[in-house]
Amino acid sequence: MRLPAVAEFDYQGELPHRMRSALARRSISKPDEKTYYYFAYAPLHLTVREPIRAAGAR
Repeated sequence: MRLPAVAEFDYQGELPHRMRSALARRSISKPDEKTYYYFAYAPLHLTVREPIRAAGAR
């Protein structure tokens, strides 16, 4: 889920240059197991897949 931009941190002048996202991750094969939550902070030019890939690598 993409989160709203924060003027003090996400903008460079008038234009946004970073994005914030909240990620929830759980196993598809074991849906009853623990769910992990992440707060992602990344450059605006990245796709949503990049923070997801980084969370999955942990």
